[in-house]
Amino acid sequence: MSIFRRTRRVTRDETRSKFDPLTVQAYAAMLGIGSRLGVSSIDEALREAATWACVLIKAKGMASTPVDVVRYDGERRIPMPLPEVIAHPSTTMRRRPWTFAAAASMFTDGNVWGLVTATDSAQRPRMIELVAPEQVIDRRVVDNVPQARIDGEVHQLYPWGDLWHVAGEFVLPGSPFGLSPVGYGSRVTATALAAEEFGGQWFIDGAHPTSLIIPEADPGPDGAAKLKAEIMASTRGNREPIVLSKAELKQLQSTPSDSRLIELMEFEVLQTCRRHGVPPSMVYATVTGQNVTYSNVTQADLNFLKHTLSYPFDLLEEALTELLPGGRVVRYRRDAVLRGDPETRWRVYETRLRTRTISVNEVRALEDEPPYTGPEFDEPGVPMPGEAQGASGSDEGGAA
Repeated sequence: MSIFRRTRRVTRDETRSKFDPLTVQAYAAMLGIGSRLGVSSIDEALREAATWACVLIKAKGMASTPVDVVRYDGERRIPMPLPEVIAHPSTTMRRRPWTFAAAASMFTDGNVWGLVTATDSAQRPRMIELVAPEQVIDRRVVDNVPQARIDGEVHQLYPWGDLWHVAGEFVLPGSPFGLSPVGYGSRVTATALAAEEFGGQWFIDGAHPTSLIIPEADPGPDGAAKLKAEIMASTRGNREPIVLSKAELKQLQSTPSDSRLIELMEFEVLQTCRRHGVPPSMVYATVTGQNVTYSNVTQADLNFLKHTLSYPFDLLEEALTELLPGGRVVRYRRDAVLRGDPETRWRVYETRLRTRTISVNEVRALEDEPPYTGPEFDEPGVPMPGEAQGASGSDEGGAA
């Protein structure tokens, strides 16, 4: 039962006469907000600002990262052309939007789902059309084969059937399916949505009166209603002064912060960030007492890659690698997430070339530049002076 349902209902008169700044739940109950146990769908959860921002920043981080397919000859890493299932996995979406949608599905439903619509001569998937998680129901394992129902039809998971599946970050023993971050965070999201809705209704229709009429004598119910109607009629739609002979009109100034609403909303943003593993600064939220500087933002980016995106990258790399011929491996260029300014990048490249941990052509690939011809540029380290140099497709040599 939600925290709002547990709170006794408070009448509008009680709220106005006894304005308690700590009873946001009571006001929410009064307005019928947040009376459900939690959000019931991904669409509803994404209407909450912090959930939207966290899913967006994580999915964008994965979709904007360049991807390579390589094979290894001993310790030598050989780049390969991107196969169709990596370069153009869908007839309706390009690679980056496809990756974004797959990541968003993982970060909301806890699973990625897709139907294999085309295969190559070896029956390996060539095209995969992603399926909205809400369409994938009745997920179960039958005779040791995972399956699910889509539009009334049962599909077995690849390689038994045509339903491609990637389990997300949180998988428990006994099930091949990932747990839904939206489902398990539904109460947090419902509280945040209730706070947003309450804030929106604050000034619209009566969480707090905007003015007070103080008559000289008790006008009685009919007289009070008449006086109220006259004042409302005289103030609606114009800025002309009003004249009150037997009453005083007093404006009541109040803001949502008077009820700790702002503090509640900020707390729910932090709760959502904790659930999604996103540093608050990345969704433009701040922690009290924390100064946001270049150094700690840079460290937050590193932590974001290491603790938030690294494992989802692993999962997607592994699932896509299984679709390729033997010996080929999918690798996302995770360093791109930490891409710094040019001066910093070139200092890092220089160090890595001198320590023979990267080749010249790998550096040029990272900078989106054409490779040099010659095997010496594919070997780790700086080529020896005097070796032939030149960009591929060029008739003239160039400096490395």
